[in-house]
Amino acid sequence: MRPRTGPDDRRWWEDGPDGGHGRRAGPPGPPGPPPRYPARPLQPPPTRVERAGPPGWHVPPQGPPGRSPGAPPGTGRRRPPRRLRLPGTGGVIGALVVAGIAIVVLYPEVLGLDDHAPFAQVVAVRPQLAVLAVAVAALGALGAWTRRSGPDALLVALALGLVGVVALVDVGARATGSAPAVGSGTSDSADGGSLVVLSLNTYKGQADPDALADLVRSRSPDLVALPEARGDLRRRLASRLDDDQGGSGYRSYSADDVDDASGMTVFVRSSLGRPTVTQDRSGTYPSIVVDLPRSAPGVASGLRFVAVHPRSPRPGGTGSWARDVSGLSRWCAAGRPTVVAGDMNSTEDHRVFAEATARCTDAGSATGDGVTGTWPSWLPGILGAQIDHVLTAGGPRPTAFEVVPAAGTDHRAILARIGEG
Repeated sequence: MRPRTGPDDRRWWEDGPDGGHGRRAGPPGPPGPPPRYPARPLQPPPTRVERAGPPGWHVPPQGPPGRSPGAPPGTGRRRPPRRLRLPGTGGVIGALVVAGIAIVVLYPEVLGLDDHAPFAQVVAVRPQLAVLAVAVAALGALGAWTRRSGPDALLVALALGLVGVVALVDVGARATGSAPAVGSGTSDSADGGSLVVLSLNTYKGQADPDALADLVRSRSPDLVALPEARGDLRRRLASRLDDDQGGSGYRSYSADDVDDASGMTVFVRSSLGRPTVTQDRSGTYPSIVVDLPRSAPGVASGLRFVAVHPRSPRPGGTGSWARDVSGLSRWCAAGRPTVVAGDMNSTEDHRVFAEATARCTDAGSATGDGVTGTWPSWLPGILGAQIDHVLTAGGPRPTAFEVVPAAGTDHRAILARIGEG
């Protein structure tokens, strides 16, 4: 069969529906069924943007928040500024509760609780608790501000910090300054210019006798008070220090309680003359009262030295502790030159101690070292409680104070230089 060759019968493979571009579409077939889905309108191809990501991905242009891409600066939405919000009722109540708890812990005497356990023990570490309260308050305030947890948490932190700052100011008054070193007692004691006093709780006589004797020899105190020095410790010290027992330089005096649980031993420098010594048993443990002769040189002339040891504020025994500490007032109001030394089992933060010693001067506080801990000795001094004291009344004044380590006991020794008022 021959193909068609008329004007309208061009060969379909020479000039087909594609305009003769060489594509052979084939002869037209019968019309098919209508499309099942409507044809989608053609979309312009995505614009290629040179940004991070796999090749060919379209990453839309980025612009400042609140403004459409391509919009001129200064148009579009802006984030509203933060507004100051006041604390709510919950924040006010929380601040009052936290402040109340802090006051009860730091100042239990406000409610008359300072002579009851456990507040009598807690008051002894008021300086450390005040620092802790301020630190916690500062961290809480910083967290409330940076995390935007609201003004309620900030108010609670400020309430705690306020109580802590008041306590810090209170205790800081006796800790401002650096106490001068006491030195040794041989420098000024000969002409009576001053006296050096040493006090150490020997912890039931367990202090190292050789180390303690060396301390006395090296620092040459004029008056020594040793609460709980008894038995073997007392004998070994006397053999090295007492003129009448083979030693040299001192005279020793002692007193024991009923069961020898807490005796008292005192050493007096021989150059001060022979004193009049009595025992006072008005407290739980005996005290030793040493009245120096008028012939003693300088500040020691006619001086009364009292070695004391009130009982500790143990749970169930705080009443006896308060009575013993209150008894210190009789020595501070004696109306004569007096020095009181020993383990007094209380700090200046205890109301009963502060009231009893109101007419005395504390050597530690007067010289700017009224917070260094003397007990327990296994803690750093900044974490302990200063419960050992040297007090003066009736004329003599402390001029130097020092806390020194001692072996074999749970206390540190204290040294104070006493001069004329």
